[in-house]
Amino acid sequence: MREESRAMIDEQWLRASLGCALVREDPAGAVDRLRHLLRQRAEEFADRRSDVETPVITWPRRGLLQDEAISFLRAVDHGVAHVDAAGYVTLPNVRQKHPHGRYALLSKSGSGVSINLEYLIQIGAAAELILDHEWPAEAIDFERGEFDAVGHDLDGRVALAMEAKARTTGPDSLEKLVRFWIEALRDPLPT
Repeated sequence: MREESRAMIDEQWLRASLGCALVREDPAGAVDRLRHLLRQRAEEFADRRSDVETPVITWPRRGLLQDEAISFLRAVDHGVAHVDAAGYVTLPNVRQKHPHGRYALLSKSGSGVSINLEYLIQIGAAAELILDHEWPAEAIDFERGEFDAVGHDLDGRVALAMEAKARTTGPDSLEKLVRFWIEALRDPLPT
């Protein structure tokens, strides 16, 4: 991490950042639109899989949130992500993983279907890199190693490693990850 970044990211920065979590306007009802898309895909998913008896979805306990719905749907609307009829997603313009694959928004849950929320969030975050931060899609590796996305500079070197988080605070949250980094900057030796 660069020295100027170290000086910026501290407890004061974290508290201020947590106090102003990004919320976009949602005039088109992104959560409802995403629920509709997932219900449609669940029908085909259940038809294709002999081990899935019903397309009834078990929704995430915390529900679908506006920011992740907006980000994911922007990815689809702008061609960053393509969702087939059964909910399998490809990202046609990013660096392809090897072996080439796709990501399932849905999975079997009991006799029905559940949402793979992590992929939905990761795809939306990768789309934000491209659409909001003008990162070239062809310079992004999606889901590489421990990271949700890795961005390469013009020389092909890793310049960005991204971890997308579903929650701002609480367990497995952005706050917890940033606090770990802040502590690591104070004491770089692992205990």
